[in-house]
Formats: sequence, structure tokens, C-alpha cells
Amino acid sequence: MTLARHDFVALVTLPPVPAPPAHLRAAVVDAFREFNDKVRDFHSRAIVWRAQISEHKTKLERYLKEAVSARDAATLAVLREMVLPNIVQQIDTALGVVRDRLDVDKETLDKLSTINALVPAIGRAARRSVRRYREVVAEQYNALVNLYYGFLALQGEFDPNAEGGPSFDNADDLIASLRAKRAS
Repeated sequence: MTLARHDFVALVTLPPVPAPPAHLRAAVVDAFREFNDKVRDFHSRAIVWRAQISEHKTKLERYLKEAVSARDAATLAVLREMVLPNIVQQIDTALGVVRDRLDVDKETLDKLSTINALVPAIGRAARRSVRRYREVVAEQYNALVNLYYGFLALQGEFDPNAEGGPSFDNADDLIASLRAKRAS
């Protein structure tokens, strides 16, 4: 078998790598800007939310202390037996939701790889935005954990049966005990 010159050139010459169409790059840039704007908005809303939950806790503490000072047994009982357990349950549920947000799903990471291949500068910036998103979610989670333990402490402070009780060497044992107590 003999190769003609044009066959030989075809064998040693690779076809050119196709470039993405210009409109695809523009779509990636627009999508990134939208995503980045949403992360910034999410961060702003998270700051407001943290201030609101702090204010909520402060108000509830004040109501509890006023009820104790006024010896208003009915209000104290409602706050202690209905309001505080309900809030603790809401926080526990919210912790599960926020914990799920901490994981960036595989689809998002695949899209970031594609973006990085098309427009490397935007890919790097997108990774920073995802990192910022995860930081905000972690801040929310930490705020909820602090709130959770704060409200558990309030429950203990205003629970007439909270004299003595077991002590714990680690948080896991304490959490398991509190959840078991709440379930019963």
C-alpha cells in the first residue's frame, strides 16, 4: 500500500480545535453575573436574618424575665411549655435544611468546570462566588446552632424542674440526651 501525498498530509495533520461560538461566551458571562448577583443578595439577606433572629431571642428573653418578675404564672407557662419548645423544634428543622445547603451538588461543580474551560477568568470568579455562598451558609448554620443552644439554655433557666440533672463531657452526648428528652 502506497500513500499519496494528500493522504500522508491528512494523516499527520490534526483537525483544528473548534472554538466555542461567541454567543456562548456571552451567555456564560451573563449567567455568571446573574449568579454572582444572587450570591450577593443572599449574603445581604443572611445578614438581615441574623439580626432578626438575635432580636427575636432578645425579645423572648425579656418576655420571660418580665413574666418571672411579675409572677405571671400563666404567661410563663405558655412561654415555657409551648413557645420555647416550638422555637427549638423550628431551629432544629432549619438546621437540617441549612446543613443540606452546605454541600454544593455535582451538577454545579460540573457547570463550573465547563465555565472554566470556556472562560477561565469567569471560572475562577465563579469558584470564589461558590466559596462565598458556602461561607454564608456556614455562617447561617453557626448562627442557628448558637440560637439553638441559647434557647435550650433559656428552657433550662425557666424550667422549674431544671434542678440538677446529668452532666456531659461532650456535645454529642448532651444533644442525644436533649433530643431523647424532647421526644418523650
